[in-house]
Amino acid sequence: MIAPWTLAVSEGSRAAVPLFLALALPVTLFVCRSVVRSQRSATYDDLVRALYPEGGAEELPQLDLVRSKYATSRTRRAEHRDPTDQGRTYQNVLILTLATYLFAAFSFIGFQLLLTPKACLFAAKCAALPDTPWIQDSLAWSATIPAGAAVSQDLVYSVTIAAVGFLGAYIATTQFLIRQLLNYELGAVSFMRSAFQLLLGFTVPLVAFRVASAIDLPFETGVSTFPFWLGTAFFLGMAPQAGISWLSGRLKLTLEKRVNLDSLESVRIIPVEVIDGIDSTTKYRLDEANVNDVQNLATRNPIELYVETPYTLLQVFDWVLQAQLCLVLGADTFQKVRQHRIRTIFDLERAVLADGAPETYVVAIGDVIFSGADPAFLAKIGGTSGAIDGDIVRHAVAVMCDDLHVHRLRALWKRILLRSADHENQPWLYRTGALPGDGNFGGTPMPKPIAGDAPGQAAGGPRLVPVP
Repeated sequence: MIAPWTLAVSEGSRAAVPLFLALALPVTLFVCRSVVRSQRSATYDDLVRALYPEGGAEELPQLDLVRSKYATSRTRRAEHRDPTDQGRTYQNVLILTLATYLFAAFSFIGFQLLLTPKACLFAAKCAALPDTPWIQDSLAWSATIPAGAAVSQDLVYSVTIAAVGFLGAYIATTQFLIRQLLNYELGAVSFMRSAFQLLLGFTVPLVAFRVASAIDLPFETGVSTFPFWLGTAFFLGMAPQAGISWLSGRLKLTLEKRVNLDSLESVRIIPVEVIDGIDSTTKYRLDEANVNDVQNLATRNPIELYVETPYTLLQVFDWVLQAQLCLVLGADTFQKVRQHRIRTIFDLERAVLADGAPETYVVAIGDVIFSGADPAFLAKIGGTSGAIDGDIVRHAVAVMCDDLHVHRLRALWKRILLRSADHENQPWLYRTGALPGDGNFGGTPMPKPIAGDAPGQAAGGPRLVPVP
């Protein structure tokens, strides 16, 4: 059996492999996009049937966002019969086709440079080469001058640098497009960005190589140091902005504002591994969903994250609630309150704002919450001379919980509990008075208190009541 890299290359097959490689990625992505939408739509439908078996008369914003994201074109046309929708669809398809074509064209050029035999690449006319191996005589194998070609070694080096830079850019864009697919954001803009990345992959390493040759850097561009440039070209193709920054520094150009490195010391991100249940493997999967730190996780829609990842809804919900607490307290204080069995933002809300919460317990929690506060601030609220007043602690926790994300999480929490517990004997989690966000909002009154509630208790609070 003859190995593929020793096969002779015919006139027609020289373009077949680059063309196949250029089209394989876009076609595969579009097929997978359809499969992803089908699977996630089915997962969403199953969740809605579980939460609203009575028919879904009650709606949640989290559900609306996911439904609008994964609704099929047929469903959208049924819900919104707009005569202009068909025209927009054709326009979007045309734009997507053009962007995909541009990406495929750059990919084809790059693979042609890498895989075409050098005897054809550096010749004005190339006839059939029955004795030319496919890989061994291409730039992907070596950067030597082909036999009988009247070209300089510098030209061969330059073309090789551009081809290897394309390879780095192609790997980076593949990772980017797969992430866009997993986040269901694959579209014309994604392919336009990828095509531009491929263009930078060609040009930035090549320009850096030629500039280094012209200004006589300590590392010369000869045969002995060319492997260094191969590695440099590959990484500049993957991260062309690094090459642009290097060129601007060498050419004394100011292309962007300088970063104040001192300010970055006070705004360090909190990794998601501080959350219970998230390890390095889980973090890698969450990275694909653009959840890179605690702030990203705290502001994500749990239903959307559940549909787009392999984790259960309650598991994701717990992570988001933990992230909310970590976000408002900071990583150090978050670790301290967890030692006292307060893991989520709802735990803190129940512990401090619930009716009948012991005053000494509230004050003790306040001491932990304000343990990392500025001494001058603590002196003003009485923290340095004695225990912090319970009203101050309650006010601080109310401010933390008065957040749109927390209100939406609370609404989803109540719905899940209503579907999870016994309808005949609905448990009481805790009772509170009016919470932040209760009462009149924008002129629209909140629901009236449910019969049996404590005087002054608003129905908008997080306490749960038996199902009628």
